[in-house]
Amino acid sequence: MLRARVLPGLFLLCACGSKPPVEASVRVEASQPDARPSRVTTSPSPAPLDPAVPIDWLDDREAAVERAVREGKKVLVFVVASWQPQTQHLDRTLWSDDDVRRAAAEVVAVRVDASNPANETLEHWLTERGIDHVPAVGLLHPDGSVIGHLTGPEVDKPSVLRLLR
Repeated sequence: MLRARVLPGLFLLCACGSKPPVEASVRVEASQPDARPSRVTTSPSPAPLDPAVPIDWLDDREAAVERAVREGKKVLVFVVASWQPQTQHLDRTLWSDDDVRRAAAEVVAVRVDASNPANETLEHWLTERGIDHVPAVGLLHPDGSVIGHLTGPEVDKPSVLRLLR
């Protein structure tokens, strides 16, 4: 005959539907030392940071600056031309990279489309900050002063990570 024993530190893994497994710790309470457990309780462990969460791109630079001031964060500006193949390539590779997403979680991110006619004041705003090519990535203090920027072929994972750190 087999006997079941509950071991301290046991972890239950539960995969329900398409959700990731949930880790839970188990505590067994027995009314007497050698008695069977009278109650088993579980408490979920905190979920780890999900690196697959996409970057929360804003599309309004004024709103991004206001949010950065409110949250005490820097502003990551990604200047794109929606028709440009390099922009599309960066979306598929750089901005979907787990390390880049983690680093970008510490800033307010704004994506500005330079090919959009509604952004008529954009050229002057970018030129003031030394950003004169597309695509470009800039990191700004909430007051708008430039910490650093990358343009064209400089926009790659190692350079963006250095800029964000």
